[in-house]
Amino acid sequence: WVLMMRGAPVPQFFNTGGRNDDECAASIDGNGHLLDAYGQYGVNIVCLQNGITQVAGYPGKKWGAVGDGFHTTTRYGGLGNITDARRRSLGVVFRNWHPGPLGFQVVSDAFSYHYTYALLRAIEKLTAFISESSGDKTRLSGRWPRSKHVLTIEELPKPRYCPEELCSQEEPPGCSNWEIPTYGRGQIRVLEPRDSMNPFKDQAQPTDRGWKHWQAGKRHLIPKEERNMEGCEHLDVCAGLQGDAQSGLLTFRLPRMTVGRVMVCSPDGKEAGKTLIQDVEFRIENQIISSPQQVYGKCVLVQERWQAEVADAKGHIHLGVRIKQGKGSTRISHVITL
Repeated sequence: WVLMMRGAPVPQFFNTGGRNDDECAASIDGNGHLLDAYGQYGVNIVCLQNGITQVAGYPGKKWGAVGDGFHTTTRYGGLGNITDARRRSLGVVFRNWHPGPLGFQVVSDAFSYHYTYALLRAIEKLTAFISESSGDKTRLSGRWPRSKHVLTIEELPKPRYCPEELCSQEEPPGCSNWEIPTYGRGQIRVLEPRDSMNPFKDQAQPTDRGWKHWQAGKRHLIPKEERNMEGCEHLDVCAGLQGDAQSGLLTFRLPRMTVGRVMVCSPDGKEAGKTLIQDVEFRIENQIISSPQQVYGKCVLVQERWQAEVADAKGHIHLGVRIKQGKGSTRISHVITL
């Protein structure tokens, strides 16, 4: 789907592990098929620890440790107006399983050098072509069209790590994500309980408290004296829609689906999918889903595919979510369809 986007951008796979070239490649492409299949279109695998391990002798991931073998802080940490506590904090490669400031600088620098090298190679190719064309620049567009050819699903190789039924669709999955930060516009809409287009509006009760937006508290990995500084704020925050048995039915209006696959995820821990199965009632239109399946730890597969024709009198398919009586508070971070 990335390659079928406008401009066919190069897919970039990033992993925080991979301490040598083989480990790095295997972390994303375990069978070695990815680069062979998609290399002609452009594909890249980048690992945080690969370069600094081989060149700088980085000893490996350790939470809170300062220094990557070359540096003990970021470029920002080298400024004169930075406190010692902040300078050490900026030199952390891994906060926990997430990279710290210096770890992110390692990756951003790698991408900067990579794309700068690509830009220089492009300039060299342009210069050589113009020289071979006796300075005639009008031939450039014939060699490198201004608008790249938009690839179709028929032109691309078959999926290597995904069932063909799922990943050979022209349309990418639909999604809404309530975690922070989230960019772009979600394709799945939450309907008000009494919205005229909500097929479950007759189930809304005056005593329903409704679902609320939840956001995790501030992180405490930044030096205490600098946590409230605007430039030190950590942007990555868990968030979602939160409800309990008194919240009533939450309705999602789903986009057009080809396969009929519907997944719901929760931010409440690595095994949150089990809680969703135990505590939540899911329905698609008027059909209650009796046996959702846990997938990816945090998620449940509400419906794998269309089993029969579904009536959509409102012009869309709708997913209803309700917390069962006697169960505690539950949060939803993602809804994904295909």
